[in-house]
Amino acid sequence: MDVGAPAAGWAVDGNGNGILDICESGLLACPADFDQNGAIDGSDLAQILNAWGPAPGLPGLDLVPDGIIDGGDLAVLLNAWGMCAE
Repeated sequence: MDVGAPAAGWAVDGNGNGILDICESGLLACPADFDQNGAIDGSDLAQILNAWGPAPGLPGLDLVPDGIIDGGDLAVLLNAWGMCAE
């Protein structure tokens, strides 16, 4: 199984258009860069871990928009770890 594929269960394509929702949000060029410092790093990881659990009112941290900050959101963050594309 390709763990980066939508079929892996942690990525969401809510409208069924074949593009993961996180990829078409258009909100941030680097959605997991919560502090917008140009890199996905320890401070972004800390924000995910501090918000772990039900996430009403935290849509920016809910990278897999399912209302819960959990392993799916952590996986998105870890897969994007490092410098953001310019």
